[in-house]
Amino acid sequence: MKNLLFLTTAMVCLFVATACKTSQKSISVTAISATESGDNALLEKYWKLDQIMGKDVATLTPRPPKDAFLTFKAEEKRLVGNLGCNTFSAEYELMPGNRIRISNAINTEMMCMTMTVEDEMKQVLATADSYSVHNDTLVLNRARMAPLARFVVVYME
Repeated sequence: MKNLLFLTTAMVCLFVATACKTSQKSISVTAISATESGDNALLEKYWKLDQIMGKDVATLTPRPPKDAFLTFKAEEKRLVGNLGCNTFSAEYELMPGNRIRISNAINTEMMCMTMTVEDEMKQVLATADSYSVHNDTLVLNRARMAPLARFVVVYME
């Protein structure tokens, strides 16, 4: 009887240890996959322009009439937002190595008091070919060199 009790207890412990180990492996694989892709950190967020061509947007005079921002729409593979005055839409493609291609951009054409940020945003969208995301900051680059534009996430409540 003692042998049967010991054998049953040993089997239960082995089963529990195996189940826990399997569960931990699944969690690790999921975490690694999400980290490797990096796409989730970029998509479906309101990225407000913070710096453009090395200049802080908050200190520009005159300031753009509206906040310039980007949102990467996952399902449609569309990039939408505001250039500082006019709204825009473009197609995007994310590639391995944090590479990005932005194409077929269209925008409204209202005239605003200042078009400096608007013109520079158009240039950024046309020339950016790589990006990096660190915490709540997105940086668009050309040839992985100096940043063209820096954005920060704005969380809506």
